[in-house]
Amino acid sequence: MWCAIYLGCLLIAGWAVVTRLGGGRSRAQSVGLIACLGPGVFGLCLIALSMLGFKPTRAMVIVLTLAFAVAGIAIKRPKAPPPGKNDGGGRAPRWWLGLCLIALGYSAYVAALDAFVYPTFDWDGFAIWQLKSKLLATQPLNPRPDYFTDVSRSFSHLRYPILVPMICAGEHVMSGRLDDELEKSPLFLLYIGMGAAVYGAIDRRRGGLAAITATTLLMGTQVMLRAACNGTADVPLAAFYACGLVCLLNWQEDRRGTDLALVALCSICMAWTKQEGIYLAVLNAAAVFAIDRRRPRVWIAFALAVGLAYLPWHVFAHPLPRTDEDYTGHLHVGEILNNLSRLGPVILGYLGSAFYWDNWCVFWFALFAIALLERERLRQPAVALLWILLIAHWLLNITPFLLVANWNYRELMWVTQDRLLLHTAPAAALLIGLQWPRLRRV
Repeated sequence: MWCAIYLGCLLIAGWAVVTRLGGGRSRAQSVGLIACLGPGVFGLCLIALSMLGFKPTRAMVIVLTLAFAVAGIAIKRPKAPPPGKNDGGGRAPRWWLGLCLIALGYSAYVAALDAFVYPTFDWDGFAIWQLKSKLLATQPLNPRPDYFTDVSRSFSHLRYPILVPMICAGEHVMSGRLDDELEKSPLFLLYIGMGAAVYGAIDRRRGGLAAITATTLLMGTQVMLRAACNGTADVPLAAFYACGLVCLLNWQEDRRGTDLALVALCSICMAWTKQEGIYLAVLNAAAVFAIDRRRPRVWIAFALAVGLAYLPWHVFAHPLPRTDEDYTGHLHVGEILNNLSRLGPVILGYLGSAFYWDNWCVFWFALFAIALLERERLRQPAVALLWILLIAHWLLNITPFLLVANWNYRELMWVTQDRLLLHTAPAAALLIGLQWPRLRRV
C-alpha cells in the first residue's frame, strides 16, 4: 500500500511541475513528462533536504507532496501551447495497432515484474545504485556518511550521482523496509513515461502509425527490457533525455520559455543521474545555443541554471577518493595519439553491438533504412537537430574507449556498449518516427 501511495506522490509532483509549465503538447506527451519529471523533481527535493541534514522520512514525503499539490493548484497555468502540424504520416491500421499494443503490453508486463515482483539481482543495481538507496534512506548527506570515503566500497562507485538512489530511497522510507522487493518500483514510472513522451511527440507531428511503431521499437528491445527496472540508472537517464529532447523540439518550434525551462529541468535530472548525463546536459546547452544564439541571455541563463543546480554534487563529490572504479578520473588526453589504433576496432565494435539482432532486433536497422529512404526530411529543422545530437552522442560514447587506460578497452566495450547505445535510443526512436515514410496502405 505504501509503495502505491509513494508512486502517487511522485505523480502529483510531476503533475504540479508539468501542468503549471504547460509542457504537454498532447495528452500522451503530458503523461510522459509527468511520469518522468515527477520522480526526478521529487528526488532532487529529497537530496536538497538531505544535504541540509534532514534524513528522509515518511512525514517528509507527505509534506512535500502536499506542497506540490498546493503549488499545482495555486500557481496560474500558462496559456495552452499551439497545436502541432501533422504532415500526414497516417493512422495505424487496426491490425498493426493491435500487434503493437500486444508488444507494448508484453513489454510493460515484463518491466512490471522486474519492478514489483523480482528482487534486485542485477549486480550493478544491487552493488551500486540500490546500495546507495538504502544508505540514503537511513542517513542524511550532512554530515557526510563514512560510506563515501570508504575505499573498500569503491566497487559501488562512490562518486556517482545519486538521483536514482534517492528516488528509490523514498520507497524505503514510505514502506519502512530496507528490502530488495519494491525499491525499484519508481523506475517503472520512468520506463512508461519515456514511451508516452516519445509517442506524444511523434503523434502530433507524424500521426499514429509512425508514433506507435517507433514507440514499440523503442520499448520492446531486449536491452531496454533487461535494464528498464533492474535497479540501475541507464533507463532513467534515457527517460530524462527523451523528455528533454521532446521539450527541446517544442521550444525549437515556437520558443516558449516554459518549454526551455523543462529542457533545463530534464538536463539537471540527467546530470544528477549518471556521469554520462553531464555530457548530455552539455549537448542540450549546445543545442540551445545553436537554435537561438542571437539571444545570449537565453543560452547563458540555461547553462547557469543547469550548472548551478549540479554544483552541490560537484562540491560534495570533489574530495571523495578517486579509485580505479572512477573511470572518468582516468581520462588522459595525452593518450589520444597513442591509442588512435583503437579507433577502427572501437567503431566496428560499436556498430556491431548496435546491429546485434538478439539485443536490438530491427531498431537500428529501421533507423538507417528509413533515413536513406526519406533523405529529404534531413532538411526539416527537428530532424536535422536530432541527427546532429545523435551523432555527437555517439562520438562522445566512442571517446572513452580511446582514452581510458585502466581497462582493456575491448573488455570495457563488451561491458558498456549496450548501455551506451541505450542512452542514445530515445533520439533514434524520435528520428524513426519523424522520418517515417508516407504510407497509404500497410
